[in-house]
Amino acid sequence: MTVLFDNDVYDKGLEHAKNNAERLVIMSDAPANYADAVSKIAFAVSVTGADLIIADKAGGGREITVASKSGTIAVSTLNGTNDLHAALLDDTNSTILALTDETSDMSLNAGQSLTTPSFKFGFNAATQA
Repeated sequence: MTVLFDNDVYDKGLEHAKNNAERLVIMSDAPANYADAVSKIAFAVSVTGADLIIADKAGGGREITVASKSGTIAVSTLNGTNDLHAALLDDTNSTILALTDETSDMSLNAGQSLTTPSFKFGFNAATQA
């Protein structure tokens, strides 16, 4: 049995994220939903479609590369014991578009400058079941 998805199938979901993402945020912990995500924001910067590039994924599939962004930490202190997560938020529709673990779980201090590394998320190529 052959399994194949055209790039358009992959891209429509990624295009939705690209077209609707308004903020890249770093949160103190994994959120349960959008409201919880907003309550856990330690860092937030605006994003536009130009910050999100859709392309082929190594090994097959499609992905978005999120550009590196700089800003200032908003919370008082996170001491490195938090399980930091990064997300793209659609604030207009109160939606978490993409969520991933931020693996450094570093300490964050209010007023500290932060530059997020570029990161990717996407879909692997279809495989036969």
